[in-house]
Amino acid sequence: MGNVAYLIYSIVSLLLRIIEFLMLVRAVFSWIPVPPALSGIYRAVYSLTEPLINPFRRLLNRFAFVRSCPIDLSFLAAIVALELIGRLFYMILIPWIL
Repeated sequence: MGNVAYLIYSIVSLLLRIIEFLMLVRAVFSWIPVPPALSGIYRAVYSLTEPLINPFRRLLNRFAFVRSCPIDLSFLAAIVALELIGRLFYMILIPWIL
């Protein structure tokens, strides 16, 4: 069971890291003007990350101080949630990995 649990953890961890990398790419794209040559990549990254960020944006927009904040806190909340999911997944599988 240990090898299977480790394989599952490795796959989930890799997927979470890929999503975090895509979110980092999206953040960089939001800071700089996107050249037309990269607009397809930007649209792909945006379409892959928006379903994760949008629920946090809807939830956080209920608070006035978040709406007035110049930084998109939903992005930060999504990153923290991904990290928590990864750690929780590890804590659940650690008994079967060892």
